[in-house]
Amino acid sequence: MSRGRMLIAYKGDTFLAATCYSYDPPLSEERRRARYIEQALVYNLQQARLWPRELATELWTMVAGLLLEDCAAFTAQEQLRECDSAEEYTIDLTQPVYASYVKIDGRVYVKNLRNTGKTDFHMLLTPGICADENEGMDMFVAEDHLGIRQIIFASPKRCDEWCRSHSSAPSAWWKHISRCDIRSTVAIRSDGLKIRDIKFGRKGSLALAPRIGWQVPVSVSPTIIDLLTLKIPEEYPSNLRMRFFDCNGPDTTGYFVATDGARTLAILSHKQDQQVDPSYFEDVDAPICFWIYMPINKGEYLTDICRRAGSLTVRTETIGLTFSTNRGRTVVFGLYGHENVDFRRVAALPHTPCRVYFNQANSPGRRSVELIALESGRAAINQDRIPSPPASVSHYPYTQSNEIWIHSSCSMRHLTLVHACVDKSAPHQPVIGMLLYYTDGHRESVGQFRLDWSIESITVREMDRLYICGKRTKQNWGYVAAATTRPPLNQAEGCWLDVAQAGLLEWWFSSRHSVLFYNNSRLN
Repeated sequence: MSRGRMLIAYKGDTFLAATCYSYDPPLSEERRRARYIEQALVYNLQQARLWPRELATELWTMVAGLLLEDCAAFTAQEQLRECDSAEEYTIDLTQPVYASYVKIDGRVYVKNLRNTGKTDFHMLLTPGICADENEGMDMFVAEDHLGIRQIIFASPKRCDEWCRSHSSAPSAWWKHISRCDIRSTVAIRSDGLKIRDIKFGRKGSLALAPRIGWQVPVSVSPTIIDLLTLKIPEEYPSNLRMRFFDCNGPDTTGYFVATDGARTLAILSHKQDQQVDPSYFEDVDAPICFWIYMPINKGEYLTDICRRAGSLTVRTETIGLTFSTNRGRTVVFGLYGHENVDFRRVAALPHTPCRVYFNQANSPGRRSVELIALESGRAAINQDRIPSPPASVSHYPYTQSNEIWIHSSCSMRHLTLVHACVDKSAPHQPVIGMLLYYTDGHRESVGQFRLDWSIESITVREMDRLYICGKRTKQNWGYVAAATTRPPLNQAEGCWLDVAQAGLLEWWFSSRHSVLFYNNSRLN
Protein backbone atom coordinates (compact mmCIF):
# COMPACT_ATOMS: atom_id res chain seq x y z
CA MET A 1 0.00 0.00 0.00
CA SER A 2 1.41 3.44 -0.97
CA ARG A 3 2.06 6.08 1.66
CA GLY A 4 -0.80 8.24 0.36
CA ARG A 5 -3.23 5.34 0.58
CA MET A 6 -2.08 4.55 4.13
CA LEU A 7 -2.83 8.14 5.14
CA ILE A 8 -6.32 7.91 3.70
CA ALA A 9 -6.97 4.65 5.51
CA TYR A 10 -5.60 6.17 8.71
CA LYS A 11 -8.07 9.06 8.78
CA GLY A 12 -10.98 6.70 8.25
CA ASP A 13 -14.55 7.64 7.45
CA THR A 14 -14.21 11.40 7.94
CA PHE A 15 -11.27 11.62 5.54
CA LEU A 16 -13.08 9.54 2.92
CA ALA A 17 -16.29 11.54 3.27
CA ALA A 18 -14.47 14.86 2.92
CA THR A 19 -12.35 13.86 -0.08
CA CYS A 20 -14.76 11.57 -1.95
CA TYR A 21 -15.85 12.91 -5.35
CA SER A 22 -19.59 13.04 -6.03
CA TYR A 23 -18.76 12.90 -9.76
CA ASP A 24 -15.62 12.85 -11.88
CA PRO A 25 -14.31 16.43 -12.23
CA PRO A 26 -12.98 17.63 -15.60
CA LEU A 27 -9.32 17.17 -16.38
CA SER A 28 -8.85 20.94 -16.34
CA GLU A 29 -9.96 21.08 -12.69
CA GLU A 30 -7.65 18.22 -11.69
CA ARG A 31 -4.75 20.01 -13.37
CA ARG A 32 -5.62 23.31 -11.69
CA ARG A 33 -5.66 21.58 -8.30
CA ALA A 34 -2.29 19.93 -8.96
CA ARG A 35 -0.77 23.27 -10.04
CA TYR A 36 -2.13 25.00 -6.95
CA ILE A 37 -0.72 22.37 -4.58
CA GLU A 38 2.62 22.40 -6.42
CA GLN A 39 2.94 26.20 -6.30
CA ALA A 40 1.98 26.34 -2.61
CA LEU A 41 4.47 23.59 -1.80
CA VAL A 42 7.26 25.32 -3.74
CA TYR A 43 6.61 28.56 -1.84
CA ASN A 44 6.61 26.80 1.55
CA LEU A 45 9.82 24.92 0.74
CA GLN A 46 11.53 28.16 -0.28
CA GLN A 47 10.38 29.94 2.90
CA ALA A 48 11.42 27.14 5.27
CA ARG A 49 14.99 28.51 5.74
CA LEU A 50 16.11 25.05 6.85
CA TRP A 51 18.23 24.18 3.85
CA PRO A 52 22.03 24.52 3.70
CA ARG A 53 21.78 26.52 0.48
CA GLU A 54 19.17 28.17 -1.71
CA LEU A 55 17.86 26.33 -4.74
CA ALA A 56 16.42 27.67 -7.97
CA THR A 57 12.62 27.70 -8.26
CA GLU A 58 12.85 25.18 -11.10
CA LEU A 59 14.56 22.66 -8.81
CA TRP A 60 12.01 23.17 -6.03
CA THR A 61 9.27 22.64 -8.63
CA MET A 62 10.81 19.28 -9.52
CA VAL A 63 10.90 18.32 -5.83
CA ALA A 64 7.30 19.47 -5.29
CA GLY A 65 6.14 17.41 -8.25
CA LEU A 66 7.29 14.25 -6.46
CA LEU A 67 5.43 15.18 -3.27
CA LEU A 68 2.01 16.19 -4.64
CA GLU A 69 0.08 13.12 -3.46
CA ASP A 70 1.56 13.14 0.04
CA CYS A 71 1.14 16.91 0.35
CA ALA A 72 -2.55 16.74 -0.63
CA ALA A 73 -3.17 13.93 1.87
CA PHE A 74 -1.31 15.66 4.73
CA THR A 75 -3.09 18.97 4.06
CA ALA A 76 -6.52 17.33 4.17
CA GLN A 77 -5.52 15.45 7.33
CA GLU A 78 -4.47 18.69 9.06
CA GLN A 79 -7.66 20.47 8.03
CA LEU A 80 -9.74 17.61 9.42
CA ARG A 81 -7.88 17.55 12.74
CA GLU A 82 -9.94 20.43 14.16
CA CYS A 83 -13.18 19.48 12.41
CA ASP A 84 -16.30 17.79 13.68
CA SER A 85 -17.38 14.40 12.41
CA ALA A 86 -19.84 14.12 9.54
CA GLU A 87 -23.35 15.11 10.54
CA GLU A 88 -26.79 16.12 9.36
CA TYR A 89 -28.68 19.04 10.89
CA THR A 90 -31.42 21.52 10.02
CA ILE A 91 -31.45 25.28 9.48
CA ASP A 92 -34.49 27.46 10.17
CA LEU A 93 -34.94 29.96 7.34
CA THR A 94 -37.28 32.13 9.43
CA GLN A 95 -34.23 32.98 11.55
CA PRO A 96 -30.95 34.68 10.58
CA VAL A 97 -28.63 32.38 8.61
CA TYR A 98 -24.84 32.63 8.98
CA ALA A 99 -22.11 30.88 6.99
CA SER A 100 -18.45 30.08 7.60
CA TYR A 101 -16.00 29.09 4.89
CA VAL A 102 -12.94 26.92 4.36
CA LYS A 103 -10.35 27.01 1.57
CA ILE A 104 -9.40 23.68 0.01
CA ASP A 105 -6.76 23.51 -2.73
CA GLY A 106 -7.47 27.06 -3.83
CA ARG A 107 -11.27 26.77 -3.85
CA VAL A 108 -13.53 28.26 -1.16
CA TYR A 109 -16.30 26.01 0.23
CA VAL A 110 -19.13 26.63 2.69
CA LYS A 111 -17.94 25.06 5.94
CA ASN A 112 -21.03 25.54 8.11
CA LEU A 113 -24.48 27.08 8.13
CA ARG A 114 -25.91 28.17 11.49
CA ASN A 115 -28.78 30.22 12.89
CA THR A 116 -26.41 31.85 15.38
CA GLY A 117 -23.34 33.76 14.29
CA LYS A 118 -19.77 33.62 15.55
CA THR A 119 -16.76 35.81 14.85
CA ASP A 120 -15.78 33.92 11.68
CA PHE A 121 -19.34 33.65 10.31
CA HIS A 122 -20.94 35.88 7.66
CA MET A 123 -24.65 36.67 7.49
CA LEU A 124 -26.43 35.23 4.44
CA LEU A 125 -30.05 35.81 5.36
CA THR A 126 -31.61 38.51 7.52
CA PRO A 127 -34.29 37.70 10.13
CA GLY A 128 -37.84 37.01 9.08
CA ILE A 129 -37.00 36.61 5.41
CA CYS A 130 -39.22 33.54 5.14
CA ALA A 131 -41.92 34.72 7.53
CA ASP A 132 -45.52 34.85 6.34
CA GLU A 133 -45.49 38.62 6.00
CA ASN A 134 -42.41 38.50 3.77
CA GLU A 135 -42.40 37.68 0.06
CA GLY A 136 -39.64 35.09 0.60
CA MET A 137 -36.30 34.58 -1.09
CA ASP A 138 -35.11 32.33 -3.89
CA MET A 139 -31.97 30.33 -3.19
CA PHE A 140 -28.99 29.76 -5.50
CA VAL A 141 -26.54 26.99 -4.60
CA ALA A 142 -23.19 26.48 -6.36
CA GLU A 143 -21.65 23.04 -5.91
CA ASP A 144 -18.91 20.89 -7.38
CA HIS A 145 -17.56 17.36 -6.93
CA LEU A 146 -16.42 18.09 -3.35
CA GLY A 147 -19.28 20.13 -1.91
CA ILE A 148 -21.10 23.45 -1.68
CA ARG A 149 -19.13 26.46 -2.92
CA GLN A 150 -21.62 29.30 -2.59
CA ILE A 151 -25.11 29.94 -1.22
CA ILE A 152 -26.96 33.08 -2.29
CA PHE A 153 -30.41 34.30 -1.26
CA ALA A 154 -32.03 36.68 -3.76
CA SER A 155 -35.37 38.42 -4.04
CA PRO A 156 -37.49 36.94 -6.86
CA LYS A 157 -37.75 40.44 -8.29
CA ARG A 158 -33.97 40.72 -8.53
CA CYS A 159 -33.04 37.18 -9.57
CA ASP A 160 -32.55 38.11 -13.21
CA GLU A 161 -30.37 41.09 -12.30
CA TRP A 162 -28.28 39.00 -9.90
CA CYS A 163 -27.80 36.20 -12.45
CA ARG A 164 -26.36 38.68 -14.96
CA SER A 165 -23.84 40.06 -12.43
CA HIS A 166 -23.16 37.07 -10.18
CA SER A 167 -19.77 36.43 -8.65
CA SER A 168 -17.75 33.75 -10.40
CA ALA A 169 -17.52 30.16 -9.16
CA PRO A 170 -15.32 28.35 -11.73
CA SER A 171 -16.11 24.66 -12.32
CA ALA A 172 -19.19 24.86 -10.08
CA TRP A 173 -22.78 24.04 -11.05
CA TRP A 174 -25.66 26.26 -9.98
CA LYS A 175 -29.04 25.11 -8.74
CA HIS A 176 -31.90 27.59 -8.48
CA ILE A 177 -34.49 26.76 -5.85
CA SER A 178 -37.59 28.89 -5.95
CA ARG A 179 -39.06 30.13 -2.67
CA CYS A 180 -42.18 28.12 -3.59
CA ASP A 181 -40.15 24.90 -3.37
CA ILE A 182 -38.54 25.53 0.03
CA ARG A 183 -40.06 24.91 3.45
CA SER A 184 -39.07 27.02 6.43
CA THR A 185 -36.35 24.50 7.33
CA VAL A 186 -33.71 22.80 5.18
CA ALA A 187 -31.55 19.78 5.99
CA ILE A 188 -27.77 20.22 5.83
CA ARG A 189 -25.37 17.32 5.28
CA SER A 190 -21.79 17.97 6.36
CA ASP A 191 -18.77 15.71 5.80
CA GLY A 192 -17.00 17.27 8.79
CA LEU A 193 -14.89 19.67 6.76
CA LYS A 194 -17.53 21.36 4.60
CA ILE A 195 -21.16 21.15 3.55
CA ARG A 196 -21.76 18.37 1.07
CA ASP A 197 -25.45 18.71 0.30
CA ILE A 198 -28.60 20.67 1.09
CA LYS A 199 -31.91 18.83 1.10
CA PHE A 200 -35.03 20.87 0.54
CA GLY A 201 -38.35 19.81 1.99
CA ARG A 202 -40.29 20.84 -1.08
CA LYS A 203 -43.84 22.06 -0.89
CA GLY A 204 -46.44 20.26 -2.98
CA SER A 205 -45.24 17.93 -5.73
CA LEU A 206 -41.58 17.08 -6.20
CA ALA A 207 -39.97 19.84 -8.21
CA LEU A 208 -37.67 18.86 -11.06
CA ALA A 209 -35.70 22.10 -11.44
CA PRO A 210 -33.59 21.75 -8.24
CA ARG A 211 -32.25 18.44 -9.60
CA ILE A 212 -30.48 20.31 -12.41
CA GLY A 213 -27.13 22.06 -12.11
CA TRP A 214 -26.46 24.85 -14.63
CA GLN A 215 -23.02 26.07 -15.69
CA VAL A 216 -24.12 29.60 -14.75
CA PRO A 217 -27.02 30.65 -12.50
CA VAL A 218 -30.33 31.03 -14.37
CA SER A 219 -33.28 33.04 -13.09
CA VAL A 220 -35.75 30.96 -15.11
CA SER A 221 -34.76 27.43 -16.08
CA PRO A 222 -34.93 27.01 -19.88
CA THR A 223 -37.20 24.25 -21.14
CA ILE A 224 -35.18 21.08 -21.69
CA ILE A 225 -35.89 18.97 -24.78
CA ASP A 226 -34.94 15.34 -25.33
CA LEU A 227 -33.05 15.24 -28.64
CA LEU A 228 -34.46 11.86 -29.63
CA THR A 229 -38.14 12.37 -28.84
CA LEU A 230 -38.15 16.20 -29.13
CA LYS A 231 -40.33 16.20 -26.02
CA ILE A 232 -39.87 17.49 -22.50
CA PRO A 233 -38.59 14.59 -20.33
CA GLU A 234 -40.99 13.33 -17.70
CA GLU A 235 -38.12 13.13 -15.21
CA TYR A 236 -34.46 14.01 -15.02
CA PRO A 237 -31.63 11.99 -13.52
CA SER A 238 -30.37 13.23 -10.19
CA ASN A 239 -27.44 15.66 -10.45
CA LEU A 240 -27.98 16.40 -14.14
CA ARG A 241 -25.47 19.07 -15.24
CA MET A 242 -26.19 21.45 -18.14
CA ARG A 243 -23.38 23.29 -19.97
CA PHE A 244 -23.87 26.00 -22.60
CA PHE A 245 -22.30 27.51 -25.67
CA ASP A 246 -22.83 31.11 -26.75
CA CYS A 247 -24.53 31.37 -30.10
CA ASN A 248 -24.69 34.15 -32.72
CA GLY A 249 -22.67 36.65 -30.72
CA PRO A 250 -21.11 39.57 -32.62
CA ASP A 251 -17.64 38.19 -31.85
CA THR A 252 -18.42 34.52 -32.60
CA THR A 253 -16.04 33.15 -35.23
CA GLY A 254 -16.91 29.45 -35.13
CA TYR A 255 -18.08 26.36 -33.27
CA PHE A 256 -16.22 23.23 -32.21
CA VAL A 257 -18.25 20.03 -31.86
CA ALA A 258 -16.84 16.79 -30.42
CA THR A 259 -18.25 13.52 -31.72
CA ASP A 260 -17.25 9.87 -31.84
CA GLY A 261 -19.12 9.62 -35.12
CA ALA A 262 -22.33 8.32 -33.58
CA ARG A 263 -22.70 10.53 -30.50
CA THR A 264 -22.26 14.22 -29.80
CA LEU A 265 -19.89 14.68 -26.85
CA ALA A 266 -19.41 18.44 -26.42
CA ILE A 267 -19.94 21.82 -28.09
CA LEU A 268 -17.77 24.94 -27.78
CA SER A 269 -18.13 28.37 -29.31
CA HIS A 270 -15.02 30.23 -30.46
CA LYS A 271 -14.76 34.01 -30.26
CA GLN A 272 -12.60 36.61 -31.95
CA ASP A 273 -9.01 36.61 -30.62
CA GLN A 274 -9.93 34.00 -28.00
CA GLN A 275 -7.09 31.78 -26.81
CA VAL A 276 -8.75 28.42 -26.27
CA ASP A 277 -7.50 26.46 -23.26
CA PRO A 278 -6.30 23.02 -24.48
CA SER A 279 -8.06 21.44 -21.49
CA TYR A 280 -11.41 22.29 -23.12
CA PHE A 281 -10.57 19.73 -25.79
CA GLU A 282 -8.95 17.27 -23.40
CA ASP A 283 -11.87 17.32 -20.93
CA VAL A 284 -13.95 15.10 -23.20
CA ASP A 285 -13.60 11.59 -21.80
CA ALA A 286 -14.25 9.17 -24.67
CA PRO A 287 -12.17 6.42 -26.32
CA ILE A 288 -12.88 7.97 -29.74
CA CYS A 289 -13.25 11.73 -30.09
CA PHE A 290 -13.21 13.84 -33.26
CA TRP A 291 -13.26 17.63 -32.95
CA ILE A 292 -14.94 19.21 -35.98
CA TYR A 293 -14.69 22.96 -36.52
CA MET A 294 -17.35 25.07 -38.25
CA PRO A 295 -16.01 28.55 -39.08
CA ILE A 296 -18.54 31.39 -39.09
CA ASN A 297 -17.84 34.13 -41.60
CA LYS A 298 -18.66 37.83 -41.51
CA GLY A 299 -22.42 38.39 -41.69
CA GLU A 300 -23.14 34.69 -41.13
CA TYR A 301 -25.11 33.28 -38.20
CA LEU A 302 -26.76 30.02 -37.16
CA THR A 303 -30.45 29.62 -38.03
CA ASP A 304 -31.18 25.95 -37.27
CA ILE A 305 -29.99 23.07 -35.13
CA CYS A 306 -31.21 19.68 -36.34
CA ARG A 307 -30.67 16.17 -35.07
CA ARG A 308 -30.25 12.91 -36.93
CA ALA A 309 -31.55 9.66 -35.44
CA GLY A 310 -31.13 6.11 -36.65
CA SER A 311 -30.40 2.56 -35.64
CA LEU A 312 -26.71 1.69 -35.44
CA THR A 313 -27.30 -1.60 -33.64
CA VAL A 314 -30.75 -2.48 -32.32
CA ARG A 315 -32.36 0.58 -30.78
CA THR A 316 -32.97 3.96 -32.40
CA GLU A 317 -30.73 6.69 -31.01
CA THR A 318 -29.47 10.15 -31.80
CA ILE A 319 -26.53 9.88 -34.20
CA GLY A 320 -25.44 13.45 -34.65
CA LEU A 321 -26.33 17.11 -35.00
CA THR A 322 -26.28 19.58 -37.87
CA PHE A 323 -25.82 23.36 -37.73
CA SER A 324 -27.24 25.50 -40.56
CA THR A 325 -26.65 29.18 -41.32
CA ASN A 326 -28.39 32.06 -43.07
CA ARG A 327 -26.00 31.49 -46.01
CA GLY A 328 -27.59 28.11 -46.73
CA ARG A 329 -24.60 26.23 -45.35
CA THR A 330 -25.11 23.06 -43.27
CA VAL A 331 -22.41 21.12 -41.42
CA VAL A 332 -22.96 17.54 -40.22
CA PHE A 333 -21.32 16.61 -36.92
CA GLY A 334 -21.46 12.83 -37.12
CA LEU A 335 -21.33 9.86 -39.43
CA TYR A 336 -22.15 10.22 -43.11
CA GLY A 337 -25.31 8.71 -44.58
CA HIS A 338 -28.83 10.02 -45.02
CA GLU A 339 -30.79 6.86 -45.82
CA ASN A 340 -33.08 5.55 -43.06
CA VAL A 341 -32.18 8.55 -40.92
CA ASP A 342 -34.85 10.52 -39.07
CA PHE A 343 -33.85 14.14 -39.64
CA ARG A 344 -35.66 16.69 -37.45
CA ARG A 345 -35.29 20.33 -36.50
CA VAL A 346 -34.47 20.79 -32.82
CA ALA A 347 -34.39 24.57 -32.68
CA ALA A 348 -34.82 27.67 -34.81
CA LEU A 349 -32.32 30.21 -33.53
CA PRO A 350 -32.73 33.98 -33.31
CA HIS A 351 -30.36 36.28 -35.15
CA THR A 352 -29.51 37.91 -31.82
CA PRO A 353 -27.04 36.41 -29.28
CA CYS A 354 -28.38 33.54 -27.19
CA ARG A 355 -27.19 30.58 -25.17
CA VAL A 356 -27.82 26.96 -26.03
CA TYR A 357 -27.56 24.53 -23.11
CA PHE A 358 -26.76 20.83 -23.37
CA ASN A 359 -26.16 18.10 -20.82
CA GLN A 360 -22.62 17.38 -19.67
CA ALA A 361 -21.73 14.12 -21.39
CA ASN A 362 -20.61 12.47 -18.14
CA SER A 363 -23.74 13.41 -16.19
CA PRO A 364 -25.42 10.45 -14.47
CA GLY A 365 -26.99 8.16 -17.06
CA ARG A 366 -25.89 10.40 -19.94
CA ARG A 367 -22.75 9.48 -21.86
CA SER A 368 -23.45 11.85 -24.75
CA VAL A 369 -25.38 15.01 -25.54
CA GLU A 370 -29.01 13.89 -25.34
CA LEU A 371 -30.74 16.96 -23.89
CA ILE A 372 -30.83 20.54 -25.12
CA ALA A 373 -32.35 23.80 -23.87
CA LEU A 374 -32.54 27.28 -25.36
CA GLU A 375 -32.22 30.54 -23.48
CA SER A 376 -34.23 32.12 -26.30
CA GLY A 377 -35.51 30.98 -29.66
CA ARG A 378 -37.99 28.29 -30.54
CA ALA A 379 -37.46 24.65 -29.62
CA ALA A 380 -39.11 21.64 -31.29
CA ILE A 381 -41.15 23.79 -33.67
CA ASN A 382 -42.68 22.69 -36.99
CA GLN A 383 -40.61 20.62 -39.34
CA ASP A 384 -41.27 22.59 -42.53
CA ARG A 385 -38.36 23.62 -44.77
CA ILE A 386 -35.68 21.77 -42.83
CA PRO A 387 -32.20 22.55 -44.20
CA SER A 388 -30.84 19.69 -46.29
CA PRO A 389 -27.59 18.02 -45.19
CA PRO A 390 -24.77 18.14 -47.75
CA ALA A 391 -24.16 15.19 -50.07
CA SER A 392 -20.77 13.82 -51.07
CA VAL A 393 -19.49 13.84 -54.65
CA SER A 394 -17.16 10.88 -54.14
CA HIS A 395 -18.20 7.38 -53.18
CA TYR A 396 -18.30 6.24 -49.57
CA PRO A 397 -14.84 4.65 -48.82
CA TYR A 398 -16.17 1.32 -47.55
CA THR A 399 -13.78 -0.74 -45.40
CA GLN A 400 -15.99 -2.83 -43.12
CA SER A 401 -19.67 -2.75 -42.26
CA ASN A 402 -19.35 -1.31 -38.75
CA GLU A 403 -16.77 1.41 -39.49
CA ILE A 404 -18.15 4.91 -39.03
CA TRP A 405 -17.04 7.45 -41.63
CA ILE A 406 -17.37 11.23 -41.42
CA HIS A 407 -17.36 13.39 -44.55
CA SER A 408 -16.29 16.98 -45.13
CA SER A 409 -15.38 19.07 -48.16
CA CYS A 410 -14.05 22.49 -49.11
CA SER A 411 -13.53 24.67 -52.15
CA MET A 412 -9.98 24.97 -53.45
CA ARG A 413 -10.52 28.25 -55.34
CA HIS A 414 -8.63 31.43 -54.43
CA LEU A 415 -6.75 30.26 -51.33
CA THR A 416 -4.53 32.53 -49.25
CA LEU A 417 -3.63 30.46 -46.16
CA VAL A 418 -3.84 26.86 -44.99
CA HIS A 419 -3.64 25.87 -41.32
CA ALA A 420 -2.95 22.16 -40.94
CA CYS A 421 -4.00 20.32 -37.77
CA VAL A 422 -1.62 17.62 -36.51
CA ASP A 423 -2.60 14.94 -33.99
CA LYS A 424 0.18 15.44 -31.47
CA SER A 425 -0.97 12.49 -29.37
CA ALA A 426 -0.24 9.94 -32.11
CA PRO A 427 3.31 8.60 -32.59
CA HIS A 428 3.23 9.15 -36.37
CA GLN A 429 1.88 12.75 -36.00
CA PRO A 430 -0.73 12.63 -38.81
CA VAL A 431 -2.33 15.68 -40.37
CA ILE A 432 -6.00 15.19 -39.42
CA GLY A 433 -7.56 18.27 -41.01
CA MET A 434 -7.12 21.78 -42.36
CA LEU A 435 -8.56 25.26 -41.89
CA LEU A 436 -8.46 27.20 -45.17
CA TYR A 437 -8.57 30.97 -45.75
CA TYR A 438 -9.72 32.57 -49.02
CA THR A 439 -9.17 35.88 -50.82
CA ASP A 440 -12.71 37.09 -50.06
CA GLY A 441 -12.07 36.64 -46.30
CA HIS A 442 -14.19 33.56 -45.68
CA ARG A 443 -12.90 30.30 -44.15
CA GLU A 444 -13.70 26.60 -44.54
CA SER A 445 -12.62 23.53 -42.57
CA VAL A 446 -12.10 19.91 -43.60
CA GLY A 447 -11.34 16.85 -41.51
CA GLN A 448 -10.77 17.43 -37.82
CA PHE A 449 -9.49 20.64 -36.30
CA ARG A 450 -8.28 21.71 -32.86
CA LEU A 451 -6.67 25.09 -32.26
CA ASP A 452 -4.08 23.65 -29.88
CA TRP A 453 -2.96 21.18 -32.57
CA SER A 454 -2.78 23.76 -35.35
CA ILE A 455 0.70 24.21 -36.82
CA GLU A 456 2.25 27.19 -38.59
CA SER A 457 0.16 28.37 -41.52
CA ILE A 458 1.11 27.82 -45.15
CA THR A 459 0.89 30.90 -47.39
CA VAL A 460 -0.74 30.12 -50.73
CA ARG A 461 -0.09 32.45 -53.67
CA GLU A 462 -2.31 32.82 -56.72
CA MET A 463 -0.54 30.22 -58.88
CA ASP A 464 0.48 27.83 -56.10
CA ARG A 465 -0.73 24.25 -55.92
CA LEU A 466 -1.24 22.21 -52.77
CA TYR A 467 0.58 18.88 -52.51
CA ILE A 468 -0.83 16.43 -49.97
CA CYS A 469 1.17 13.35 -48.98
CA GLY A 470 -0.52 10.13 -47.90
CA LYS A 471 1.16 7.26 -46.07
CA ARG A 472 0.14 4.10 -44.25
CA THR A 473 0.72 2.89 -40.71
CA LYS A 474 2.11 -0.53 -39.83
CA GLN A 475 -1.51 -1.68 -39.61
CA ASN A 476 -2.01 -0.45 -43.22
CA TRP A 477 -4.27 2.42 -42.19
CA GLY A 478 -4.10 5.46 -44.44
CA TYR A 479 -3.22 8.87 -43.04
CA VAL A 480 -2.15 12.29 -44.30
CA ALA A 481 1.53 12.88 -43.58
CA ALA A 482 2.00 16.41 -44.93
CA ALA A 483 0.46 19.31 -46.85
CA THR A 484 2.73 21.78 -48.65
CA THR A 485 2.94 24.18 -51.59
CA ARG A 486 6.37 22.83 -52.55
CA PRO A 487 6.44 20.06 -55.17
CA PRO A 488 7.74 16.80 -53.66
CA LEU A 489 11.41 16.07 -54.38
CA ASN A 490 10.85 12.34 -54.09
CA GLN A 491 7.45 11.15 -55.32
CA ALA A 492 8.34 7.60 -54.28
CA GLU A 493 8.09 8.55 -50.62
CA GLY A 494 4.39 8.10 -49.93
CA CYS A 495 1.55 8.87 -52.33
CA TRP A 496 0.87 12.44 -53.43
CA LEU A 497 -2.31 14.28 -54.33
CA ASP A 498 -1.71 17.27 -56.63
CA VAL A 499 -4.39 19.87 -55.88
CA ALA A 500 -4.83 22.95 -58.08
CA GLN A 501 -6.73 26.05 -56.98
CA ALA A 502 -9.96 24.84 -58.49
CA GLY A 503 -12.67 22.32 -57.74
CA LEU A 504 -13.59 20.54 -54.53
CA LEU A 505 -11.44 18.66 -52.01
CA GLU A 506 -13.24 15.94 -50.01
CA TRP A 507 -11.87 14.56 -46.75
CA TRP A 508 -13.30 11.34 -45.32
CA PHE A 509 -12.10 10.05 -41.96
CA SER A 510 -12.80 7.33 -39.43
CA SER A 511 -11.08 6.33 -36.20
CA ARG A 512 -8.41 4.55 -38.29
CA HIS A 513 -8.25 6.08 -41.76
CA SER A 514 -8.16 9.34 -43.69
CA VAL A 515 -9.19 9.20 -47.36
CA LEU A 516 -9.08 12.26 -49.66
CA PHE A 517 -10.65 12.80 -53.08
CA TYR A 518 -9.88 15.49 -55.65
CA ASN A 519 -10.90 15.47 -59.33
CA ASN A 520 -11.67 11.73 -59.21
CA SER A 521 -8.21 11.03 -57.74
CA ARG A 522 -8.09 9.20 -54.41
CA LEU A 523 -5.41 9.51 -51.73
CA ASN A 524 -5.17 6.46 -49.43
